[in-house]
Amino acid sequence: MSQSSSDEINSFVLPTMHQQNTREGMAEKQLDRYLSSSSNASALQLHIIRKQREKQRMQVMASLLLVICLGCLGALSLAPALFPNAVHLIGATQPSSNPGDSISSKFDGSFKKSECTAQPADMKYLPGKASHNALPPAWFQAGYLLKDFAYAQACAASFVSAYQTFNANNPQTFETCVSMLTDGGKQRFYGSASKGQQPDKHMLPMWRASMQQQGVQQTARTSEPRLIAAQYKSARLIVWMLIPYRLSISVAGSSPVVENAQITVLLVAVPSDKKGTGWQVSQWQDGNVVFKPSALL
Repeated sequence: MSQSSSDEINSFVLPTMHQQNTREGMAEKQLDRYLSSSSNASALQLHIIRKQREKQRMQVMASLLLVICLGCLGALSLAPALFPNAVHLIGATQPSSNPGDSISSKFDGSFKKSECTAQPADMKYLPGKASHNALPPAWFQAGYLLKDFAYAQACAASFVSAYQTFNANNPQTFETCVSMLTDGGKQRFYGSASKGQQPDKHMLPMWRASMQQQGVQQTARTSEPRLIAAQYKSARLIVWMLIPYRLSISVAGSSPVVENAQITVLLVAVPSDKKGTGWQVSQWQDGNVVFKPSALL
């Protein structure tokens, strides 16, 4: 509250309180002299009258206090306009209109190039051979051969194994799949507060806390991935791979529970460097579904 506002309130309130107290003091003395000299006055009547007078005085004081409070609130509401550079000094914070701002996010808008590195010869799929349809024309339009398909399979399977395998006591294991993601995939994994984009469940604090509280340890093994769709557009090949997998889940050292599931992974073909196999993971979704690719692969 400014000094001028405080002086105005004091100039009004204090004289008023002084005048009121003076008038009440004079009235009380006159009443006491009257009651003391009156033969009809009794101690009880005197007590009742004084209580009523005390109640009236408290009501007046409460009214004056209310005036002071309203004046203070009015001054505070003007503070942002009068002192725009000093609002933070009184602890004022602006509420966020973006629900994503409350989310812990590591995405800073830029990533080093990442790529799948899994080699087909190193993959150990669950028993059983996947049934494959003939590779679609888009595969060959992009310049890929039949022998290249095993690398796409290895990338999809290694991503699922890394994504679905974690030890809740070691939070870093929630993010072991990140090295295989495209820039768009990493943005979707970590979330983007500026775009209001929710992160993957692995990055949600409440989900992590629940897993850690239960001491969950989870391991995934995959079956051989199967190609269910492909698209070659704007000189870029993207493929949808269906990966069946088996989860072994243990909670706080209990006996593991085994579950079978499947997930669809969207792969993007990229120019391979010396360490990678020429594939990145852009999106993933539970079940067997050819979902629409995001604008940012």
